[in-house]
Amino acid sequence: MVILGVDLGYGDTKLVTEGNKKAKFPSRWTPAESRNWGIGGNIPVISVNDGESFIFGEDATGTNLREPQGDGRLTDPNAIQLLAGALWTSGIGHEGEKTDVTLSSGVQLGSFDREVVEAAKLLEGKTLKIKSAQGTEQDFKISKLVMPQFFREYICT
Repeated sequence: MVILGVDLGYGDTKLVTEGNKKAKFPSRWTPAESRNWGIGGNIPVISVNDGESFIFGEDATGTNLREPQGDGRLTDPNAIQLLAGALWTSGIGHEGEKTDVTLSSGVQLGSFDREVVEAAKLLEGKTLKIKSAQGTEQDFKISKLVMPQFFREYICT
């Protein structure tokens, strides 16, 4: 089992792995259009669970841009693509194997009680099959979601 820390922020999605690999990209995605993405396929185009292909982060531009809004970002319908982008970018998965992930994420204090319950219902036990436009595939199972309540208890007491 691997641990991945993710923050789906209003501006950027940030991640850190157990091996201290860090990355960040703008918290946005857009459906991939059928067009030439350039020599070498520099723009990552992925899909989740055989759904619609999309582009995420700095490469996501245009009129059909999507971003998670509000305080419940992990439970926003537009968050799965960003979470998939973070898993893909992390490099923790291996093709042909299912990678068990403990996902750690922060939550704003104002929405902590509501989001912990809703995010756990949505994400714990969820399997994400992420596939690139080039056909590379990685399977992830979010075995556990950890949201640090100790910060809430420390600050509020």
